[in-house]
Amino acid sequence: MISLLEVVDLFLVATVQLIVAMGLFELFVADLHLPAWLTVRNLGDLKRPIIQVLVVVIVIKFVERMMLTGALDTLYFGTATAVVTLALALFIRFGEET
Repeated sequence: MISLLEVVDLFLVATVQLIVAMGLFELFVADLHLPAWLTVRNLGDLKRPIIQVLVVVIVIKFVERMMLTGALDTLYFGTATAVVTLALALFIRFGEET
């Protein structure tokens, strides 16, 4: 089960790298025919998809840790995961107003 989670995690990291690469290419080199959710007009447009995938990667790491460690370690790691996820959600929510 953990090896499956590691593969999913690796796939998501590769997805983020692909999103960033296509976004930067479209921004600085040439127009690409991409779906609307992937169209990049400025560097701020890359923020949302990167953070969304990052939150999923953090959750996968939490599930991996939960399967391997004890209760107290899981509590600490879960709290840290929740704080980071909340900070990223607030960044998405209030960062768009600027």
